[in-house]
Amino acid sequence: MKEMSLRDLNTLAQMPEDDLVYLHFTVGMWIRNNFIYPRNDKLMQSCREVSGDKYLHWAQMHMVILHELWKKLQETHKLKW
Repeated sequence: MKEMSLRDLNTLAQMPEDDLVYLHFTVGMWIRNNFIYPRNDKLMQSCREVSGDKYLHWAQMHMVILHELWKKLQETHKLKW
């Protein structure tokens, strides 16, 4: 997500996993508008494979992507005390 600032990436990295749902109408909407719609069959297949849900619906894809981004940021942007 090259479009995200370092501050936003760090903020996302510090969020508890359970709080990702609160990004549904912000980052989630941006993901949907830029990657999911118009329909992206390759991305859908990838999200289904990653999530392990072969029936994953289009409306759920943004959360799979957001969760995978969050996991990656845990390795690269998590502040260590």
